[in-house]
Amino acid sequence: MGQGKTVLIVEDHPDLRELLAETLRLEGWATIIAAGVEDAVRVARAATQTTTPIHVVLTDVLLPPTSGAALERTFKADPVLAHIPFVFMSGFEPHLHEVGRERSLLKPFETTELCALLAAFAHRGPPAASN
Repeated sequence: MGQGKTVLIVEDHPDLRELLAETLRLEGWATIIAAGVEDAVRVARAATQTTTPIHVVLTDVLLPPTSGAALERTFKADPVLAHIPFVFMSGFEPHLHEVGRERSLLKPFETTELCALLAAFAHRGPPAASN
C-alpha cells in the first residue's frame, strides 16, 4: 500500500516506534524513525540530502517534552521541510480535535486505517526535484 513512499515515524516509546515501523514496512512503506522532536528535525533534514525523501510524518500528539503539533510548526517554519504533511495519533480523543480529526487516528487503530490515512496525505509531498 505504501508503494515506495517514505514515512517518518516520530514516537517516544521505543516498542511502539519499532512496531509501527515493522508494520508499515510489511505494508510496502519505507520507514525512518525518530525518538523525539530534535531527532525528527535532524533526520528529516538529513533525508532531504538523499534520494529517500519523506512523504509524510506520523507522530503522536503528545511528544514529550513538547508535542507533535509543535513538531509540525517546526517543520512548517523550515522551507526545506514545510511541504511534508503530518498524520497524528493519540490514545486520548480530545487531542485529535486539536490537530484535526481528518488527519488523525485514535489508538488503538487498524493497520488498514493507518495505511489509508498515510496514503491520503503522502501524495502531497515531496515536490519533484528540479534540474
